Amino acid sequence: MAAVIGENAFRPADLSARYGGEEFAIVMPETDHEGPRKVVERLRDGVARLRLSHGAPGVGPPVTLSIGIATQIPTEGVCSEWPSGRPIRRCMRQTFREEPRGLR
Repeated sequence: MAAVIGENAFRPADLSARYGGEEFAIVMPETDHEGPRKVVERLRDGVARLRLSHGAPGVGPPVTLSIGIATQIPTEGVCSEWPSGRPIRRCMRQTFREEPRGLR
């Protein structure tokens, strides 16, 4: 999984990292909201091609992704919000809220 993420965050300034137990983050500076959407599609395709199993007996289909995107245009005062983690928490809440409905 980490290899697929690293291969698809390939601009020199992009940074991919594990952000918790099963969570990963990709920071993509100087991009609009369409850039991450393209990366998401490449990630989904890459993970689908891996056909990773969950490893536990009786657990459904292969591993899938739940993805959230947070973008922000820097303006005066907005950058101070990022160190607090608020944009990431908003993104994660939205992702986990959609996940049970099968929106991945």
